[in-house]
Amino acid sequence: MPYAEGADWLVSPEEEDMRVFVDTYADVQGLDKQEVRSSLSYEEKRDVDGNDFTVLLHGDTPLMVLKQGEGESWQEAIPRIVGRMNEKALYPHMAVDGAEDYSNPAYLATAQKFGGLTPSGSFLQQTLENWPEVTKLFVKKAAENGMNMRVYGSFFHGSLKEYFGDRNPSPEEVSSFIDRHIDNIFEVLDLAEGKIPLIEILFANEIAWRSPNGASGWEDSPLYRTYGQNWPVETFVRLYTKAVEKGYIPGNNINFVLNDYGIEIDNGKAQMARNNMATIRAEVSRRLGIPVDEVPMVVGFQFGADFGGEHDYLINGRQLTQMQEDQAIELVANNVRKFAEVVDPNGSDRPVKGTELVTYGASEDEQAAYVRIAVKGLKRSGRADSIGFWSAIRSPYKMNHDASLFDVSKKIEKNPGTASREVIGYKPRKAYYALNSALYR
Repeated sequence: MPYAEGADWLVSPEEEDMRVFVDTYADVQGLDKQEVRSSLSYEEKRDVDGNDFTVLLHGDTPLMVLKQGEGESWQEAIPRIVGRMNEKALYPHMAVDGAEDYSNPAYLATAQKFGGLTPSGSFLQQTLENWPEVTKLFVKKAAENGMNMRVYGSFFHGSLKEYFGDRNPSPEEVSSFIDRHIDNIFEVLDLAEGKIPLIEILFANEIAWRSPNGASGWEDSPLYRTYGQNWPVETFVRLYTKAVEKGYIPGNNINFVLNDYGIEIDNGKAQMARNNMATIRAEVSRRLGIPVDEVPMVVGFQFGADFGGEHDYLINGRQLTQMQEDQAIELVANNVRKFAEVVDPNGSDRPVKGTELVTYGASEDEQAAYVRIAVKGLKRSGRADSIGFWSAIRSPYKMNHDASLFDVSKKIEKNPGTASREVIGYKPRKAYYALNSALYR
């Protein structure tokens, strides 16, 4: 096995670790284990926080890392670590769901391989009112592990429809809902005691629809019927005001995200989204009495790809994977820069977030290709700082989504003299290694 220059002192990983991390990789990729082992290499790498690592790789894919100065203890090369080993570091986020076996240690351990948590439905008002223990668990886990948190499902066309059902609420009811929901969100976030480095709250999610022919327009909802195209301004201003009241520093430890799908490449909906963002930003500046350049608005990109033909409005992802890869990466990067210009024209920040990546009807190879394009496009832009995965694990509650990064693995563990038990774990898919490779290079 080739050694990196200056690493002749290195202690190789233990055989058991090699079997777990290297041989699993070979199995998933359909490669010969001995050939993989014979072509491994080491590299020295320093992350953006100044930590030095030795990295064990197969080609461009990091498999294990050894943090120098902490004893010679090898560990898996997880996205949370690998994502920091690049000057254009991306925080990888994993969506977690209360519908899953969320108290399962294996589920939570898998989520902790990422730099941030995105509770997918746990911040809906119905959840906060009826099952708050789920949300509280995820907030506490993020705080304990120094993970960022993205507050999802706060305000979008579907959330109020689900809450009020078929009834059309009055303007007073909508206004009261907004205030009550914001209060409930911050009550749960208080449990973190300031230990979550960055909180990102979606003040507006999926404000516009898109048809397969490229047409788009504002989604109808109680929010839209009450405030018109100003409803994102209303939610932003109230969230911002509450955050300041709670002692947060907007633009520092809390940001507010306008998130949408179908905008990962430049098209009619992307242009509409940029125009909306500029208008919202200016109106928020006026309402809050702060300079427009100090409005802490960031952009959320949903990366969605339908390979099965059931969701024709998610055509961008499929189109990207059918292009030459570098061309596709450049299209994403250029579009990210256009959005960044709207919310940060001075170019001093990285205000674009890859909030969720999800596929439908994709093969493992198609998933892996799409992950590479999304991650490398965000990195190449120089204006993005995260990538999120919506259905990282195949869920019995989300079978219409593909599992993007892990499959559930089950085995029966038999202990002499005791009852057998089912042990649940999560096996990486090809896209997991594509993610690590794209983060690393």
